[in-house]
Amino acid sequence: MMLLKKKDKPQKVSERNVIGKLGSASGKIECGDADIEGTFVGELFVENLLTLKASAKISGDVKAGKLSVEPDAEFDATCIIKSSVKELFHGQSKKEKSAS
Repeated sequence: MMLLKKKDKPQKVSERNVIGKLGSASGKIECGDADIEGTFVGELFVENLLTLKASAKISGDVKAGKLSVEPDAEFDATCIIKSSVKELFHGQSKKEKSAS
């Protein structure tokens, strides 16, 4: 299990983050792309494409450039899909599009 404890800042991981079918992670993660087959709980910021495979279980808050969800994936999260994000003060963003 990957446990990321930083509460104020997201943990920046490699350009591509992969959580395998038996893997799990929690905390705050920021990356370029993500492929998730396992479990993630927390805050996830994906600049480009977030791919959720059928076995994925996600809960928390998600911001992504694009989202791909296979049938049977469990997605229990607040989600913002954005075309571009410009960081402002204290994590606020400009030009976000909400799914709601």
